[in-house]
Amino acid sequence: MASQVKLENKFSPKLIILLVFYLGLYTLIHEIIWARKLTFIFGNLTIITGLVVTTLFFGFALGNKIFGTAIDNTKSLFSLYGITNALLAISALVSFFIIDHITPPPISVSNLFYYLYASANIFLILIIPSILMGGMIPLIFKIYEQNMEEVGVNTSFIYAV
Repeated sequence: MASQVKLENKFSPKLIILLVFYLGLYTLIHEIIWARKLTFIFGNLTIITGLVVTTLFFGFALGNKIFGTAIDNTKSLFSLYGITNALLAISALVSFFIIDHITPPPISVSNLFYYLYASANIFLILIIPSILMGGMIPLIFKIYEQNMEEVGVNTSFIYAV
């Protein structure tokens, strides 16, 4: 009887791999959309794209750190995953709305002020969604780790996906 309960609590590794794949796809699509929308506002594709990528990677690292320490105290990892996913969707939609209402500074300002203004706006708009994206990575690994015996091999497989 105990072995049946244990098997019922296991989640399919294929489902978790699918979640990782869609998280990566979701992240890539949003990165492209954010970079394009912000380029229309601030111009200069290279600098704006660099700021978007920098903010995303900073948020990924911060989210990984925050969630990585918090998930050990969580009883239901899938509930946390669902809540995080919902918050991510809401924050991404809000970020699109905010981006549509940004006004660039006047052209008469210096380049330094212009790019500081762009950097601050990009950081403030994208930091919440990127923290949530980064937080989902250790959460998915923790779910996957509970279901498999060979943690190192399977974790490297998830990174490959």
